[in-house]
Formats: sequence, C-alpha cells, structure tokens
Amino acid sequence: AAAGRTDYRLILISNTHPSEEFVGLKAYISTQTSSPSTSLEIGLAIKTDSNTITAITAETTAPAGVTFSAAPNLAGAITIGDLPVPIPGTNGHTKGLWLKRIVAAGAAATANDASVIVITNAA
Repeated sequence: AAAGRTDYRLILISNTHPSEEFVGLKAYISTQTSSPSTSLEIGLAIKTDSNTITAITAETTAPAGVTFSAAPNLAGAITIGDLPVPIPGTNGHTKGLWLKRIVAAGAAATANDASVIVITNAA
C-alpha cells in the first residue's frame, strides 16, 4: 500500500440460542495484526430508529457516529451489551461490530495478516 489505506468491515453478533440470553457482552482485540505495518481497531455499530445498521457506501468510508478503539484487553473492551432470547420464528437478536483496518503508507504486501478479536461476557 504505497499511499496507505484504511478499510472498514462489519461483523454481526447474534443470539440464536432458544433459551439463553447473552448478558454483558464485551469485545476486545487480544492479538493485534501480525504485520508491523497494519493495525486494527473496533467500534460498536449504531442502529437506526428502524433497528438497522446503516451501511457504508465504500469499504474506505468510515461509518457515521462510530467511535473506534484499539481495545487491547478486557479492561479496555468495547461494551456490546445484552442480546436477549430470540423471539420464536426469528433469526435472533443482533448487534454489529465495525472493524477498522489501518495499513501504513509503504507497507509491504503480506499473505496472511491475522489478529484475534474476543467476544466475552467476562467481568
């Protein structure tokens, strides 16, 4: 990435368990990217009044209203909150987590740039 680049991706976290509520969920990045020229940040997706997550127009467009954090451990985790038991006949309750991948200018290409995101209800 000669000029550098920042990309955004959305992952959905769903509760489809028929009787268990997910309470007090948090997310953090337990292992940052393996490349020294990239980094990852996460942010909770904002839902609209119609309970949908607003899409972005391009993968390089930041989602409006989202605050991103490196969230390196449980103490610095992003609070996701609760996901109630799904209503019968639905796909369950869902919340979104945005990923922000930052590639530094002049970064060398890498075949596998991995990181680890943890979603937990640990206190």
